[in-house]
Amino acid sequence: MSDDTGIESAVKQVLAAVPGADEEAVTAEFEKYLSEFLIPPSDAMRSVMRRFQTQLNITSAPNDSTERGHPA
Repeated sequence: MSDDTGIESAVKQVLAAVPGADEEAVTAEFEKYLSEFLIPPSDAMRSVMRRFQTQLNITSAPNDSTERGHPA
């Protein structure tokens, strides 16, 4: 099934970018997006990545766009 391979690929990307993330939890999150929200893994990547980065207190880049609007 192509969704399964899409999830596997997406999980690998998140695990590579977020060291320490739990593979089962990442897989479950992608499955949730797919089954509950009908959002494919490629479209859910940003949200899932952000969730696990936040849980593990990992920032993606010093100039991350999420920092806009905060005083320097």
